[in-house]
Amino acid sequence: MSAKINIRISDHILYAEVNGIDDVEKYQVAFYFFRDDEVLEKRWYADNFSVSYVIPNQGNGVYRVTAFIKEKNSSTILETVSSDELLCSGGKVYPFYRIEEMEMTNCCNLSCKNCCTPTTHYPKGYIDDRTVLMTLSWTKKGQTLNYHRQGEPLLHKDLEKYIKWGVEAGIKPIVSTNGLLLTRQKLDSLFKSGLRYLVITLHTIKSIEAFKMAYAYFKEKGIEIVNFSQRHKKYDKEVMFFSGKILDFLEKDLVLQEMLESLGGGYKEYLQLTDTHTWAGNVEGTKTDFPDELVSDRMKKCYFVNKHVVNVRWDGSVVGCCFDSENDNEIGHISEFANVKIDLSKYSLCKHCDANWAVEE
Repeated sequence: MSAKINIRISDHILYAEVNGIDDVEKYQVAFYFFRDDEVLEKRWYADNFSVSYVIPNQGNGVYRVTAFIKEKNSSTILETVSSDELLCSGGKVYPFYRIEEMEMTNCCNLSCKNCCTPTTHYPKGYIDDRTVLMTLSWTKKGQTLNYHRQGEPLLHKDLEKYIKWGVEAGIKPIVSTNGLLLTRQKLDSLFKSGLRYLVITLHTIKSIEAFKMAYAYFKEKGIEIVNFSQRHKKYDKEVMFFSGKILDFLEKDLVLQEMLESLGGGYKEYLQLTDTHTWAGNVEGTKTDFPDELVSDRMKKCYFVNKHVVNVRWDGSVVGCCFDSENDNEIGHISEFANVKIDLSKYSLCKHCDANWAVEE
């Protein structure tokens, strides 16, 4: 079985239809209607493969429908399929592309060998108020939004202001930092602005010191810490999602390695080992032209492709992949996001993308 579900919205009615099933008389379907990832209504198993839902007044939000398919006289779900998402805003309907990253800057205070930032040819700069506000207007209530991409977000003088704006817009800002600028005073300011998702990449000894300082800060303030990898779970109380990310370099810094291995106590519970990658060949000296068949197979499994994920760069340009430091997969600008269309045939960067954490094996 290879079912698909299509949805459309017309005159405040959401229509959903399941296709791709042979011998439909053998099966039944249940439907869940969602707005902003919250269940609006459940339709239990029936013979109907087409259903509709009346959207209430002031129904702005992001809609999708999930279908559960089973054989009649059986309780076993054979397949679960979800539709693409549609955004209702101001009486208009748009395809919804999830903005997962909003780049504060592509400037950095480190020059790491495994990173594309030191050698990028793309112009350097910092995001401005207008671009942030436009980006937030196209997010989904309750979603997380990474306030980083290339570059070091703590270099931006207005980071706390933008975090506060994000919280007020109903999203959950995430900051990933190398920790070099993370003082106790800065951490306190970030927390008070509403930051509840923090990752410190442990590139240097100073990064490790910042990680230990942050851990101590949360403990002293009585703030419950949860490993960042658990961020998709729901908690009844306010928590801080926090991790120290260890990049698995082939060339080890022995002093740094020894310091990481010596971390004991409660620290280890919040460490994450992450494989390095080539940023789709954008790390200097790593570009490879992979065979078309392999590229096509990887694209079918790619998180960014399958989830319709896009990123907003510091200058407002919209790209289809967080590995894209040179805007090879540019699809538009945030000022014209209503007209943005994903065209995979123009995703030239995929030709050079190595198998990495974007690919769902």
